[in-house]
Amino acid sequence: MKMKPTLAARRSRGSLLIGASRQQGATVLEIMAWMAIAALIIGGAIAGIASGWSSYKESKEGDHVTSLIANTKKLQAVSGYGASGTNLVPSLIATNGVPGDMTVSGNTLTNRYGGTITVVSTGLGYTVTTPGLPANACIAVAKSVSSAGGVTTKINSGSASTTPVDTVTATAACTSATNSLAFTLAN
Repeated sequence: MKMKPTLAARRSRGSLLIGASRQQGATVLEIMAWMAIAALIIGGAIAGIASGWSSYKESKEGDHVTSLIANTKKLQAVSGYGASGTNLVPSLIATNGVPGDMTVSGNTLTNRYGGTITVVSTGLGYTVTTPGLPANACIAVAKSVSSAGGVTTKINSGSASTTPVDTVTATAACTSATNSLAFTLAN
């Protein structure tokens, strides 16, 4: 006498399954795990893009100040840059001395952080001031512009420095929510 098995046996993809049914699709837990992994990947990508955008803004702000310094130098006459206190922004705008991607409204220049940039004659020299910078931008711009040499750098209401500003000095001085940098050239 032959006995019949009590458990159903069947073949599925080459393996013997006894009393088990084949699972179709993914479980809710598997779907949630994949969604969590996808969220982490997307979050990391967004954080990387935001960090890159911040670095780009800092770099462009430094480039703008450097361009304004170089183009203001072209305005120099034998007697300097006009009377002390003269606003040189209108002359920079008229001579195409403002970077093309900088915000210009009338005779006003605005930096990437919303601050109004001024370029003012000191008589034989001039001062470029860029206010409204967050700490990270203040540090980056102070370092990059002051490293060119021949410029006096003042951060917020601190002492003016004729030497390149290093990271430690800039970090100690750029402590406000919005910081101001002033770069003065003597010739």
